[in-house]
Amino acid sequence: MQPFFLQGTVKPAVPFDKDADATALYEAMAGFGTDEDAINAILTKRSNNQRQEIKEAFKTKYTQDLVDSLKDELSGDYRKTVKALMDEPAVMIARCLNNLCQCGGDKMEIGLLEIIYPLSATDVLGIAAIYKETFSTVLHEDVSKSDTGPFKDVILNILVGERSSSIRVDTAAANDDADFFFKTKPEDWQLPNERVETLFGRASISQLRQTFTQADAANNLSLEKVMQDSKMDETQKAAFTVIFKSMCQPLGFYVDSLYWAMKGLGTDDDKLIRIVVGRSEIDLASIKKMFKEKYPTTTLAAMVEDDTSGDYKNVLIGIINADAAPTPAPTTT
Repeated sequence: MQPFFLQGTVKPAVPFDKDADATALYEAMAGFGTDEDAINAILTKRSNNQRQEIKEAFKTKYTQDLVDSLKDELSGDYRKTVKALMDEPAVMIARCLNNLCQCGGDKMEIGLLEIIYPLSATDVLGIAAIYKETFSTVLHEDVSKSDTGPFKDVILNILVGERSSSIRVDTAAANDDADFFFKTKPEDWQLPNERVETLFGRASISQLRQTFTQADAANNLSLEKVMQDSKMDETQKAAFTVIFKSMCQPLGFYVDSLYWAMKGLGTDDDKLIRIVVGRSEIDLASIKKMFKEKYPTTTLAAMVEDDTSGDYKNVLIGIINADAAPTPAPTTT
């Protein structure tokens, strides 16, 4: 059951002094060496809006761009994480989408679905506008050039605004579509399939949730479980899993995404950074709680500790545990 009240870990610092923070960050980078702990202590304990104010204060006081200064001082996945923290949320998502368009392949299509499928139609169009402003290219055109997978048309329909934004559910249509999933084999859901493509690319989030919930009830088993036990193509299974889970279990979707980003050999650092930073002010505290409930032998923080290292680890842990012990903001005297 999705919790009604969701909580992030990162909240606005109170009191907050943008000039004092700008000075502290400047001093952390001045001279020989960099005080990464000081950088983390500020950036992981300020809301995104506050970070934007710090960025402006830094520019005014030192006539330097704060993000450029940080990038010059930092490296690797640590630099990626700090850059994500300093971007406005929609810009961060636009950068993630652009990176996926550069890589192509199956990873691109699953990554695109993971990012855009949980978003409302309005949010997607807003991100598409930011994408054009940031990269001077059109998001759906970049995707069209790079994506050759079976879910390409579903993704493009969402990106160009074909997904309904209605909160009203067409009960008859939901019953009919649920009946389709109940009476057919998962192998017959696979794309290309005009009926499934239309539903996935055009139906509202409310409509999809009602359809999948009714199909689950008819099967007395989740569509995801029915599909996983089938002979469906593995790549399509991964895409269907994103769609089913992000609609029916939004919080669980992020819990599992984080778990599998770190489980096994290697770490999907791009996904880890995107979710930890992107959900930090929305529902990361709730994700952290559900993570422990679903995977009782570990915690989100413990897995991050095991899978990352150095300043990269410290900044991620700082975000994950930002709700644990408030850090007083520096004040000017």
